[in-house]
Amino acid sequence: MVKEITKIKQYNSVLDTNIRRLGGYYLSLLFYINYFTRKIDFTAEDINKYYFLFIKKGYLDKSSLPKSPCLILEYFGFIRPKCRYERVLNPIGNNEFSIYEVYINSLDTVHHIAKYKKKILYDSRDMASLGIKSRNISKRVFSYLSINTQYAFKLP
Repeated sequence: MVKEITKIKQYNSVLDTNIRRLGGYYLSLLFYINYFTRKIDFTAEDINKYYFLFIKKGYLDKSSLPKSPCLILEYFGFIRPKCRYERVLNPIGNNEFSIYEVYINSLDTVHHIAKYKKKILYDSRDMASLGIKSRNISKRVFSYLSINTQYAFKLP
């Protein structure tokens, strides 16, 4: 079964303008929340609602870049999440996942994708099918103790 979040791309007209412009990191984080919790599948409307909620709480800035990605993870039941920056070639361990920062030459900008080793798990710009070339710059590695699966994922 294809998850709803994997079908949502940054250019989706339902998404807020700021998410369409710079939402790769935020969307990759939501992808992993869906992937690990298996409790919530985000629609474009949900993504917008959480965007405004997280801005209000101070977890995101208005351009949709996470100020506190670990607080977003905690909101969805991740217990004691931590984030660290690493070089691209460093391996990740158990209870860890990574979001890569990539540089897009043709657009002279950076983008974020959910990736495991060389496999792209989620790319909100769908660069591979569009033939857009990029190179890895860095990665953010997230670790967590466990996930509270009894957590209620309801919008306020």
